[in-house]
Amino acid sequence: MTSKPLTAPMHDILTSPAAPFVETAAVENIDGGAGRAARFRAAALPANTRAAYAGDWAKFAAWCARTDQPPLPADPAVVGEYLAQAATLVDEHGAPVYAPATLARWVAGINAVHRAAGHAAPGADPAVAAVLRGIRATQRRPPHRAKPLRLSQLTAVLDAIETRTWPAAVIGRRDVALLLLGFAGALRRSELAALTVGDLQFEDGDLIARIPLSKTDQDATGQSIGYPRGSRRQTCTACATLNWARLVAVYTTERRVGVLRVLHQDRAIGHRGHICTRREALEVWGHLVAADPTAPLLRPVTKAATISNGPISGSAVNAVLTRRLAAAGIDPAGYSGHSLRAGFVTDAFTAGATAHEIMRQTRHTTPATLEAYARHYTPLEANAVNRIGL
Repeated sequence: MTSKPLTAPMHDILTSPAAPFVETAAVENIDGGAGRAARFRAAALPANTRAAYAGDWAKFAAWCARTDQPPLPADPAVVGEYLAQAATLVDEHGAPVYAPATLARWVAGINAVHRAAGHAAPGADPAVAAVLRGIRATQRRPPHRAKPLRLSQLTAVLDAIETRTWPAAVIGRRDVALLLLGFAGALRRSELAALTVGDLQFEDGDLIARIPLSKTDQDATGQSIGYPRGSRRQTCTACATLNWARLVAVYTTERRVGVLRVLHQDRAIGHRGHICTRREALEVWGHLVAADPTAPLLRPVTKAATISNGPISGSAVNAVLTRRLAAAGIDPAGYSGHSLRAGFVTDAFTAGATAHEIMRQTRHTTPATLEAYARHYTPLEANAVNRIGL
């Protein structure tokens, strides 16, 4: 196949709205369009991945329309040129606009649409792989990694969150539950946002969460992780989850009046240890699950302490972490939702946990992936140089 000359300015193509394109059937297969088979194919990918692929495909299709190239099926040479032009874009500081990892994801999206439409994936062509390798070698940029949120920092953040006085206590209790669930469970932000009340169960003060679908479990067989009872109430994930769930449950039936009553009762009782084994708290949880096990656990909360019925988004996890870090006097630069997962792995390695123990929480499939965490986040821990007496 002979490619047509590519003349459209790359910057204009990538920054302008995506032009309409003809190959709607393939995109429907990615987005979950009409047809039972299409819906099942769409369900094979997490919602965030589908959304990213759809956006990446829209960019590529718009570029093809402006350069007069057929996007489906696409010639591998055309995909290579598309990547090469994107790789040459720089910002006002002369730095590349698109990282190699972003371009690799674009290729994955293009491949997904082609496979869904019954075509060979152009990204599998050696020529496209060679372009990506060349871009990586030319840019030589280390992958961006979020700073790990260490336990000492998490504790400082938790201590700075108001959990007793309305209205700040409403979003405060949600954020405490979010941070502890994300850190102790080493959850990805998408997994954290997707938790439902039916995914969690309490057993003698411990908490068990079932993750129905994740990045490393694309077949949706489901994976369970445990949250042992915390050494103190302030860092006990089960207690934090129940404290938030009590507000959700009472808000559902009594709105603001019920929330104010629960907060008043808690202040009157004071801090008397864990609540994760208290019968009344567990009964509230049972009613919440019985009412709707598919209801989201972590929900948006307005400034007026109104609790939404829907789930939070993955980006909200980032916003919570950076906002709470700043409130605790910690510079939030470099932190993101992944900092919770990275912080758990970092502290677990530092504390001497084995790879098997860590993998039970992170659900990584090989120790090699964990080693990448250790090299980046704790290069001085368990370092052989310390053993040779320098």
